[in-house]
Amino acid sequence: MTSWGYGSSYQGHAYCVNAVTGKELWHINNVVDNFCGSPAYKDSIIYLTTYSFYGNGELLALNASEAR
Repeated sequence: MTSWGYGSSYQGHAYCVNAVTGKELWHINNVVDNFCGSPAYKDSIIYLTTYSFYGNGELLALNASEAR
């Protein structure tokens, strides 16, 4: 069984790690706004939300295995 953990930071980084070994599988850091809340997973898609103090936020949907 393969286990992955997904996380995000308020600094615009999102990452995936192997939950057993701790090895990083992928990460992104090209998001302009800050992430808020926890990542959500459904049907091999990771959903992340961002916020901005200027009134705009985004919903990102990433392929869970490749971050695209």
